[in-house]
Amino acid sequence: MTGFAVLTAVPYSGIRQRPQHFVDYFSRLGYKTIYINLYGPNDMDEDAQGSIDHALREFAAGGSVDVSYARTVNANLLVFDGIPVARHRSDSLEYLLQAIQREFGHGDLVFIATYPDWLDHVEKIESRFMLVYDCLDDWEEFVRDLGVGKSIVVHKERKLASIADLVIVSAKKLFVKMQRYSDKIAYLPNGVTAEDYRLEAPPPIEYRDIPEPRVFFMGALHGWVDTELIAYLATRRPQYSFVIVGPIADNIERPENHNIHYLGKKRYSELPAYLC
Repeated sequence: MTGFAVLTAVPYSGIRQRPQHFVDYFSRLGYKTIYINLYGPNDMDEDAQGSIDHALREFAAGGSVDVSYARTVNANLLVFDGIPVARHRSDSLEYLLQAIQREFGHGDLVFIATYPDWLDHVEKIESRFMLVYDCLDDWEEFVRDLGVGKSIVVHKERKLASIADLVIVSAKKLFVKMQRYSDKIAYLPNGVTAEDYRLEAPPPIEYRDIPEPRVFFMGALHGWVDTELIAYLATRRPQYSFVIVGPIADNIERPENHNIHYLGKKRYSELPAYLC
């Protein structure tokens, strides 16, 4: 197998989620892997196509790429957190997909789309290459219950699932849902890279003022998190300290109690210390 192209909608340097773990894992196995953020910033460049070709050639040859829109994380991982644009962003995205196929298409190449809006661009992927849709969230519930995204995202997801060669899902509920649109589905639940948490680290300074026992929550505090449950547990268990690490969405009314401690967003490399 030649490699993977993971088509995402989140920056590689942002909160580590399923797409970032995918590409890190693939690259560690020795596969040439490309990460593309659909909504990265534009970098106006009259020779956008030439810039894309140059970055891909350097990466294929084992060289280093470090420009405003792309960088190599390691010898096997190239990240496009932005796109060089001459006129229209969609033109550059589609050219990037075509250029990847030209540069790496001499062997097997797998494209993994993790966000429904990629439907607008995947028609540029040749049928001889595998297209996978990674169904990692219930977009229908996001739109209907949380007001996240627009209804068109739901329709795009259905279409993307129906044309993909394989659909992978992060939950059994999503497996049942995707059966309406595909008969090639694999259940791949979220997991943890255990090695990342085997590092021995001293307790964080904040813990000096937070008594044990501690209940630890790591992740974004967003609409899908049951904040009422956190408030209830904190009230019912006043002898426990509830430690929340991660960003908090603007529209979230966070629960307040004397034993709830919000420590904010941390780097991924810092997290093991909070689990000690």
